Amino acid sequence: MLSKSKTVLSFCLFVLLLLSFGITYEQVSRNNTLLKYPANGSLVDIGSRFLHIDCRGEGTPIVILESGLDTLGSLSWSAVHDQLAQTTRTCAYDRAGIMWSDPRPRTNNLMQDIASDLNKALVISNEKPPYIMVGHSFGGVYITKFTELFEKKVAGIVLIDSPHPEQMDLVQDVEIPLILSLKNSVFQIVKPIMDIIGLTRIINNQASFAFPNQSQYHSEAVKAFAPLSDHTLSQEILNYSVGLKQIRSLRNFGDRPMFILGNIVNYTKMSDLQLANAGLSRDIVPAVMEQDRYMFNDQASWSSNSHLKLFHNTSHYIQFEKPTEVINTVLFVISEVKRQAD
Repeated sequence: MLSKSKTVLSFCLFVLLLLSFGITYEQVSRNNTLLKYPANGSLVDIGSRFLHIDCRGEGTPIVILESGLDTLGSLSWSAVHDQLAQTTRTCAYDRAGIMWSDPRPRTNNLMQDIASDLNKALVISNEKPPYIMVGHSFGGVYITKFTELFEKKVAGIVLIDSPHPEQMDLVQDVEIPLILSLKNSVFQIVKPIMDIIGLTRIINNQASFAFPNQSQYHSEAVKAFAPLSDHTLSQEILNYSVGLKQIRSLRNFGDRPMFILGNIVNYTKMSDLQLANAGLSRDIVPAVMEQDRYMFNDQASWSSNSHLKLFHNTSHYIQFEKPTEVINTVLFVISEVKRQAD
């Protein structure tokens, strides 16, 4: 009996030692990350915390780049940022808690706070409107909210494969397989622990994935900051449905130049597991694909000066897959904004 107790005690001490080592490793790695990957832009004091904003080039209107629900932050635009800055001033930034930006305090209105943070950073940095707002994925929802709150500052809009306010309506009644639901629940509990004890960092270090047209340096930087950014990302993902509801009525941008780039996913080629991971079932795939076309066309109706281009052979990250298309789209909107101003 005594021997068994000693075995249990030894195991517990080993686990505690392992956890202590992991926590120390993670904290040291976080400090090293800030040294190895210094911020490209400026850390702007927006009131008790700093927001990272990276503005390049000269000219007006200023292009503002908003990333989607991921941990790439300002580096989501690394394949297009410099090229756009050759034409006009172009700013990418990290939302609070992502990459180089400090996390925000607890909030009851994430959408409004994200828009307010960006506006404060732009005002303090003396980046004067008019702005052309460019949003990838859920970044399109964020810039829609920004346009509602600061509409006089927004002269043009570009949505890159961004969700529609009714995105979830067709799939809300789809039953997620029990095993997948349990897996997601367990992951939500375990992932923060993995971030703290260094396990996320160890796993990331083994991965060699990079987007097309993304440098290895930027890929490694995103991986290095991921354990810090993951908590904020989880909060934003939990706010997904709430965010879409907040922009349901925001469908009138007047005659602002607007351009929609969308990717039509061929769900018929996905396996049942892949569909389940996307919250879909095979029997609604035709309706979902038709809904995607409807939603992009509907987004294009939100302005009387709007254009739409759909892709069928690309990924969700169009700015990496087809950077020239994104650059040309933004340049077109810049020219339209200038034409209206003349």
